[in-house]
Amino acid sequence: MRRSAAGPEPRRGTGRFRPRTRLTGDMVVDELRKIGFANMADYMKSTPQGDPYLDFSALTRDQTAALSEVTVEDFLDHRGEDARAVKRVKFKLHDKRAALLDLGRHLGLFETKHKHDVPVEIDISDIRDTILKRLARLPLRHRQTKGAETDMLGLPPLRHTSTLLQPNNRLPRICNARD
Repeated sequence: MRRSAAGPEPRRGTGRFRPRTRLTGDMVVDELRKIGFANMADYMKSTPQGDPYLDFSALTRDQTAALSEVTVEDFLDHRGEDARAVKRVKFKLHDKRAALLDLGRHLGLFETKHKHDVPVEIDISDIRDTILKRLARLPLRHRQTKGAETDMLGLPPLRHTSTLLQPNNRLPRICNARD
């Protein structure tokens, strides 16, 4: 399909693309269902002695959709006159767990995000008072480094312990020239 300079871009799912690209959510869910609910017992039978063997002759189309791999090996067991032809068949199913998780998410069975509605109230004045109390308990030597321009809080170094801020003290007010 060509698009003219002035015309709109062609939509997918219209015209000749429709038969090839028709895919529905139900089709995807159905394929996941085939994989998620596949059972190994559908692919095996057992002898009267209880020995298992594979029997793919009666598989349905849905059961074969769950197969991810089938390997057939022909080889000789032993050598010489004792040699016998052996056919080893292995098969794997698609990942059931992944298919079931995808189905569960699609159906909304799993909560993907945990939501906790907890009201939080913060009183800044309490935080300020707590910080000032803790600062007052720190010895001067821990807050100040020799020769430093500022202490660990970014404040000018304190010269005397009597200048420490106490929780009840207020910070000095800085006035403009107009005041």
